[in-house]
Amino acid sequence: MQFSKLIHYAKKVVQLGPVESWRVFQNRLLKKKSYQKLKSLALSGRVHHRWEQIAHKHNIKQSFIEFFKTRSKKIVIFFPEKILEPLAKDTSIQKKADEFVGKCFDLLGSGPVQFQTILWHTDFRLHKQNKSADCSFDQNVFYQDMQIQSGPGDTFVKDIKLPWELSRCYHFAVLGQAYAQTKDKKYADAFACHLSDWIEKNPYLLGPNWVCPMEVGIRAINWLAGFYYFKNTEPFFLICSLYDHFVYLENNWEIYDSRTSNHYLSDLVGYFFLCFFFDDLSGIEEKKRWCFHEILKEFEKQVFDEGTDYEGSTAYHRLVTELFYLFFELCKKNNLPLPQTFEKKLSRMFGFIDWCTPHGGNLIEIGDDDSGRILYHGVTSEVVAKFAPQENKKIKHFTEFGLSVIKTKTWHVALRHHAYNKRQPSGHFHNDVGSVTLSVDGIPIFVDPGSFVYTPSAVWRNRFRSAAVHNSFYLKGIEPVPLNDQLFFLHLPEKKINLDQENFVLNVQHNLYKRFGLHAQRSVALDEQKNMLTISDAWCSEKEVVGFTSCWNFTLSSDIDPIIQDGVWKFFYKQKHILSMQSDDLVFDCYDSWVSLGYGTKVPTKCLRAKVPIELNQRFLIKIF
Repeated sequence: MQFSKLIHYAKKVVQLGPVESWRVFQNRLLKKKSYQKLKSLALSGRVHHRWEQIAHKHNIKQSFIEFFKTRSKKIVIFFPEKILEPLAKDTSIQKKADEFVGKCFDLLGSGPVQFQTILWHTDFRLHKQNKSADCSFDQNVFYQDMQIQSGPGDTFVKDIKLPWELSRCYHFAVLGQAYAQTKDKKYADAFACHLSDWIEKNPYLLGPNWVCPMEVGIRAINWLAGFYYFKNTEPFFLICSLYDHFVYLENNWEIYDSRTSNHYLSDLVGYFFLCFFFDDLSGIEEKKRWCFHEILKEFEKQVFDEGTDYEGSTAYHRLVTELFYLFFELCKKNNLPLPQTFEKKLSRMFGFIDWCTPHGGNLIEIGDDDSGRILYHGVTSEVVAKFAPQENKKIKHFTEFGLSVIKTKTWHVALRHHAYNKRQPSGHFHNDVGSVTLSVDGIPIFVDPGSFVYTPSAVWRNRFRSAAVHNSFYLKGIEPVPLNDQLFFLHLPEKKINLDQENFVLNVQHNLYKRFGLHAQRSVALDEQKNMLTISDAWCSEKEVVGFTSCWNFTLSSDIDPIIQDGVWKFFYKQKHILSMQSDDLVFDCYDSWVSLGYGTKVPTKCLRAKVPIELNQRFLIKIF
């Protein structure tokens, strides 16, 4: 065991290099030394920051009331009101705010849940489904000791994302906007009640809601959004807890073996907002400058030049775009000059969202989706339209992300490629190389199945990221990249692609089955005049390959009803025939399947599947018209 650990650490040193390895070692040593002391203070309730400590540390001469009033005045100066504009345009905001006043929440597939007392530490989705299940997380455990357990089978265990999602406090800004529109005191009372209850029930560094720094950063932004609206209602208890958030973040950066992700970026952006909130404390300017430059470094690291996020997921790309957009607006509000290249690249990020959104439709799913956002409204179509560059072409290849898209007023076709380099985190990738998504007139036909859940069930997690549920062809019972209990890791081999700009033809090839001597090829061609999409697939090999079954899968949107007539599959949407599919080479049968429309939800749908003994160097044609 010790020898295997030595080998593991030696590989890490080679991978990271001596300088980065030494930095990682020092960080871990420091954390180990401070662990016991911090834990003892937290468990005895002596770790949270009191005003007297804050004032002494930063040599603040103002009284607490004066300091609070200064925050109230400054919030409108440094907090970008532009990021809250979507709330003002939402005609249903008062109705939603009334639900929150009544402690009614619908999060991550829970359905509406009415609380008597808000359960900040409970997987209330699981509790609603199974009253006898263990649904609560211990609120008295030191945050570094809390283990997030994965469910090994298909029976769900409690999901920590539910208390995390509730504790992001998206609803604070909703209450605030309703208060701004009506001046009804009930919204201010609800904000104060929920906020004070959260602080009381979540002592600093104890329980599930201090486990993940990303959650702390997102919560801080939403608390500041709430404070923007309720600054004159005197929620004094906000100040010291926000300072706890501030100190927590600067001591818990999510950097693991030099690979950073949307987690570290959320830490930084939340911290950056707090730097402005506490802008007149001693030492803050230096920390603000560091954070500013660190976010720019992550922008260059995590976002490819083509404007795509390097985690391989359209949903996480949208989340990361929102983070950089918030950073952009905060800098603009405070006259912080950004590099000229920043806005151009940010524009390309919005452009990718636009390309991945059919006319009149919603963002297509590629890779993981945990329904994540930073503020209640997330990235709106209005913001995308404002920033996305206008392009006249109808086909676009995102070679670093690994996606080709045809987008016309009628058709939207996306084809997934194998593109990966070892500096990318692989945890949000799926076994989806060669998969196609298809929409017509904004109506989704062939869809990515989504993600459903992460840790509550390894079986369901792997099912939704497996090749068999994506819209491609594969070997029966064999994943192109093996799946196991490493739920946030996929051992993708490196691959760089170069694609020719061929008019309305998308091509993909991969060697993910090379261990069997197989090479897969798919071509997707759109003929606008005939209004027809043709998919052409082939297995290639230089040697004889026998004993395998080749399978095809097309997962349909839950709104599509497939009916077969004279060997032709016809797709109906709201009883209207909108598309047909035919193949002379394959016989498709209809099966029951699932599609996840958001994290924690799955709805029944249909899929079409075909299988034949593997035949080499033969073209299988599928026509969609």
